Amino acid sequence: MTGQWMPCGESKTPEFDVTGLQEGKKYKFRVKAVNPEGESEPLEADKAIIAKNPFDPPSKPGKPKATNWDKDFVDLEWAKPKDDGGAEITEYVVEKRDLAGRGWSPCGKCPGTKTGMKITDVEPGHEYQFRVVAKNKAGFSDPSDASESVMCKPRFLAPHIDRKNLGRKTVRSSMTFKNEVKVEGEPDPKVTWLYEGKPVKNDRLTLQSEDHETTFLLRKAKRADSGVYKIVAKNDSGTDEAEMELIVIDKPSKPKGPLKVSDVTAESVKLKWEPPEDDGGEPVDHYVVERMDLDTGRWVPVTETKVKTCLLMPLCCCCCYLVYIMCNFV
Repeated sequence: MTGQWMPCGESKTPEFDVTGLQEGKKYKFRVKAVNPEGESEPLEADKAIIAKNPFDPPSKPGKPKATNWDKDFVDLEWAKPKDDGGAEITEYVVEKRDLAGRGWSPCGKCPGTKTGMKITDVEPGHEYQFRVVAKNKAGFSDPSDASESVMCKPRFLAPHIDRKNLGRKTVRSSMTFKNEVKVEGEPDPKVTWLYEGKPVKNDRLTLQSEDHETTFLLRKAKRADSGVYKIVAKNDSGTDEAEMELIVIDKPSKPKGPLKVSDVTAESVKLKWEPPEDDGGEPVDHYVVERMDLDTGRWVPVTETKVKTCLLMPLCCCCCYLVYIMCNFV
């Protein structure tokens, strides 16, 4: 206060609205009655007042919560301020923050009678936080606490297994085989691997599924690990299945017997056999024929052949022999 009295208006009735005050400044008032004979003694107010609105900005709204979302929208709800500041809430302003960016920016408004709205000012695949500001006649509240982050992606999506890394796969025996397969779906699908229709049980096999990917890691592969492995991905929206055929390449099993001996002469003999029951995962390239002279006890390579018969010669007359057949692949 300046300590000086200044006229601020006249009135014919015993009331008056004083205007032109400066907000936040302290004032004291007095009134005089006037007639043709002059002015009365003043009636002075008991105490000074501060020029300010009879209400304040509201307190901050409650922390917003995402109740639904998809790739192109987020539905938010929040609690109204605990204190409206003495005046009706007229509006809420929603702000967003892209976690890939830095600052906050407005993304929507709604009337003060509502405590929720659909936000469409978002981009697919982006992750956001939201906060809310309340407004009344006195101005804006402080921002609410930021919401939990929300990824703008489909909330309900049937599983889909990426077939790109599936199909027929080969690995050599005793080596490590690793295959990573993408599996999409919302919520995250439960992924199960099956071998010949049953859950996989193998101490050398590690199966791990996380972050929309499932990993198949087989150590020290064996020929017996060959076969068809099925991936089953399932969530509340559906199921998807895909197969991977794993071929573990190893040396073939021995040729199938019996080893038939015919056309024996003093210098030659004809041999015949059947292919191995297991070719080791690759076609047999050729057979190796060996013989043993029983007098020396040593195996000696005789010939290689691509067919299942062989004419063994020359032989020594009246000698005894053992014959051994091996099959090789490239």
